[in-house]
Amino acid sequence: MKFFPTKNRQTIFWMAFFCLLFFLTGCIKMNVLEQVNTSGLSNVTVTMDLSGLSDMSEMPDGTNSIPIPDLDPDQLCDDILNPNPTPEMSMTISMPGVQELSNVDCQATEEGVVTITGTYQYPKEAITSQEDFLGTTYSFDPTLGSLIEFPKSDTPPLELGESFASVAALKAAGFEMTYQVELPGMITNAQNGIIQNNKAEFDMVALAISSQTPLVQSTNYNLTTIGLIAGSGIVALISIIFLVRRKRKSKEHYYNAPPNKESKKSTIAREASSSLHYDPRNGPPRSGQQRTPRRLKRFERKGETSPQKEYFNDPYAELYTERDASSFGTVLHDLKKESRHGKDHATNELDTLAQNITDQTTREQKKQKELEELKTKLGRLSGEGNEETGYSSRKHGRFRDRYKKEEIIENPKPAESSDSQAQLDKLKQMEFKELLGEKKEGTEDSELGEIEELEKIEKGETPSKKEETQKCPNCQKETDQILYCHECGTGFCSSCASSFKKQDSQTYYTCPTCQTKVKEQ
Repeated sequence: MKFFPTKNRQTIFWMAFFCLLFFLTGCIKMNVLEQVNTSGLSNVTVTMDLSGLSDMSEMPDGTNSIPIPDLDPDQLCDDILNPNPTPEMSMTISMPGVQELSNVDCQATEEGVVTITGTYQYPKEAITSQEDFLGTTYSFDPTLGSLIEFPKSDTPPLELGESFASVAALKAAGFEMTYQVELPGMITNAQNGIIQNNKAEFDMVALAISSQTPLVQSTNYNLTTIGLIAGSGIVALISIIFLVRRKRKSKEHYYNAPPNKESKKSTIAREASSSLHYDPRNGPPRSGQQRTPRRLKRFERKGETSPQKEYFNDPYAELYTERDASSFGTVLHDLKKESRHGKDHATNELDTLAQNITDQTTREQKKQKELEELKTKLGRLSGEGNEETGYSSRKHGRFRDRYKKEEIIENPKPAESSDSQAQLDKLKQMEFKELLGEKKEGTEDSELGEIEELEKIEKGETPSKKEETQKCPNCQKETDQILYCHECGTGFCSSCASSFKKQDSQTYYTCPTCQTKVKEQ
């Protein structure tokens, strides 16, 4: 009788099981181990322990027992590899599945332990693979086709029929058969089996009773890809932790530590305020004194007179020096006090304070330049100049440098207080009147007319003087008419004028100093 559950597929597992079906008379243990590679080639190791064979008075189905001869190791291997029944033995151990193995080897001991090794090639459909970025997953479905052959005898000891009832009887008699399989990679799933380390183990007797089949899955992980992914994740995590800690530390330092930075406008305002407390006429600063600001050192390197020195040489600067110094000192004192108590102004507030201080300093410098310009004009008109401000001599008048106006920095906020403007106008009037008063005292009658003409210039008029005997203040020649420039105040005659032009019954002379056109009166 032959039973083929699956055609054209045969395995050694069920063959080895059913070939012993007819002579098992005691507790027999059988283990099948397969090591399957990706190509489907399997290394098979079958181990049978026949040491428990003994005579039984009755078979599980009620029949008489069959005597079992003494076990001979050589005879056992010969019967398994080359089944050939003898007249003395009514049955033999028949394992047709062994014939499908390659490189078969059999070894047996006197205790009845038989070990059979060989290789078996599974078809391509038995093992499938699926790749992904983590590795390759293998699914193994062993061939379950089995072949059962009964020995030729008049009274077969056991008839199975179409069911597995006798399998349950053998299990009750103590028969055991286990199947172990190893696949490439780690076993991840063993249907109807148990995973033990890197093996999947199945109880073939229980599977035969329940008509189930084994199914094994394993995964061969790509360690390189997994290592790169894990390493990238670790590096990203460390970077995030580092950035968070750094941001937290900087935030704590911002709120706890005193401010150590200042804007450009704050630096200019601080240097301008500190310059009010330092007089360069006292020599180089000693230890503990304020040094010259860096932005003013360029005047000392070039040998020029710094605006700071001009500021302190001006006698009228004392009127507003004390006031500005007190205001600047108050602002700086408040800032230092708040800094000591852990307070700090907002950026916009600091910039506003610095801008106000800078604007005030710029206005004061502009006032100083206007006063210097006024003094220069008054000295030139009075004729009492020296090499710097006066042009009384002919030599200096001919070879002197042209008067150049100093560039005045436009104030971004030209609006000035009414008190400052009134004070400045008052100073100008006082200085002009004092100079004219000193000039009138001790002068002759012929020179009083010139002084009266100077008073007209202050009011913006262009005077003219027509006398028969008078000298030109520019060329020192006698002339009957002296013209005064309303722009620079230089007195000149028609002979020393740069040029003249007649237009509409009027004559226009060009000032030899500033090239301004002056109309003849």
